[in-house]
Amino acid sequence: MRVDVVLLRDILFRQSAQSQSEHSNKLNVDARAEAARLYDSMYTTEGLAGLQYWFSLRATKKLVGASSVLTFGEDEFVLFGREVTQLTDHQLLDWLDYLDVEDQGELYFEQVFIFIAIALSAYGKVLTKFWFRHSSAIWRMLRLDSVQITTADLATRLAYFLNIREKVILVEMRQTMYNPDAVTYDDFDAFYFSIFSQYDADFPAYEAILARPEPRQNATDPKEAPDPEPNSSQCCCIIS
Repeated sequence: MRVDVVLLRDILFRQSAQSQSEHSNKLNVDARAEAARLYDSMYTTEGLAGLQYWFSLRATKKLVGASSVLTFGEDEFVLFGREVTQLTDHQLLDWLDYLDVEDQGELYFEQVFIFIAIALSAYGKVLTKFWFRHSSAIWRMLRLDSVQITTADLATRLAYFLNIREKVILVEMRQTMYNPDAVTYDDFDAFYFSIFSQYDADFPAYEAILARPEPRQNATDPKEAPDPEPNSSQCCCIIS
């Protein structure tokens, strides 16, 4: 799935429609490299200011006591997701539920920032950079206020959202999550760092895991038949 790097560049640097078009015509770089560059730009003063300004224009003002905050509700988030990704509305609502730490059906700037960072770092193959910065924030999105434990089902949810193949997930779970019913933050961190570092580097062994297994010779026992491929259509597709 391609991320719309032109639109995100416009948001980060607040280009006018005309200057954006002119810059786009001159741009002759790999889209993934541009996504990686834009990811780094999110953490600059200019990039962060651009995102905050854009969010102030698109978000809804919500009263909280005597003050007000800006949020993206379902409609705003789905509309934005359609603009910058190829995810379906159903997939985008799944992402909203994942990011919505307070279970309010809406996202604050910090959660939208995380979504953009995931999208750009995945497409730009710099997921390890994302993980170094935000692994603790993702852990908190599992509704954990401190370093406690969770189940493997919850811990691996992000991997499925990113369309990581199930065979890869199972291999890494066996290597990092020694008790699937009591996954610690350290297990969680090791699991994703291993997957993301291999993905970013196009590691050959990682690609081999992704490949369809060769059928065994003389596999007459159904128990010995190769595992079926997972149905990737059931997963969200930010990585592709």
